[in-house]
Amino acid sequence: MTLGSILNNTIIIMQLMKISILGITGKMGNQIAELITSSSDMQLVGGTTSSSNVFNGQELYGVNVNTDLISAFQNADALIDFSSSAILPQHLEHAVYHKKPLLIGTTGLNLNHDNLLKTAAKTVPILQTSNTSIGIALLSNLVKIAAQKLDFSFDVEILETHHREKVDAPSGTALELGKAVAVGRKVDLKHVKSFNRQGVRKQGEIGFSSLRGGGVFGEHTIRFLGDDEVIEFSHMSLNRRLFAKGALCAARWLMTQKQGLYTMQDVLTYDI
Repeated sequence: MTLGSILNNTIIIMQLMKISILGITGKMGNQIAELITSSSDMQLVGGTTSSSNVFNGQELYGVNVNTDLISAFQNADALIDFSSSAILPQHLEHAVYHKKPLLIGTTGLNLNHDNLLKTAAKTVPILQTSNTSIGIALLSNLVKIAAQKLDFSFDVEILETHHREKVDAPSGTALELGKAVAVGRKVDLKHVKSFNRQGVRKQGEIGFSSLRGGGVFGEHTIRFLGDDEVIEFSHMSLNRRLFAKGALCAARWLMTQKQGLYTMQDVLTYDI
């Protein structure tokens, strides 16, 4: 075989994308790890948990689960965080120090977290979202368009349902959808959101209603209620797998980005 034929027949092997999961022992972390192990373009290289977790020091999906953030960041090309908002500041510090892209699906963030995210995003690509579903990202776009086209004679109500163990209400996803409506209407959500369903409804307010029960993964419905018609947009999550698939899709996209703060809306530019 000549050198030319060897070169012509060379198979280029794509390097696997190395991923560490921060919060691998949680429900979402577990689901993402499972998908990575069956992925053709990704490799799980690390997983962290809290020091009190029963899996600390154990092996899951081929990696040793521990509290070592340094190794998790050093060994990975990108990291996915579904841990706790309490430890997010440390994760952001490591992302900046090690210059690694970080996808954050952790909820319950406050103003301090928002400021830290903006600061970290000046150095590395950060994607922060309360919901990694591609369907929810599409829904958010549709809702924003509807809010742009429908005037304030249409009342807006966002109804969300989650399992009985869901702590926060309204959900982070419901609030994100509310932001989409507010952006479409060119108003500030904090001035028009309403969680109080008593009394006469004020024009222009965006109402939120929450239901908790059973094992519902997540249902979100946005209703534009006019005097003569009602327009409704809905999304139903059938399992946790869809969020894991969306997270991996977002991680692939994030790896190609420069420093900045991104959302799932930006991922929609990716050829899914």
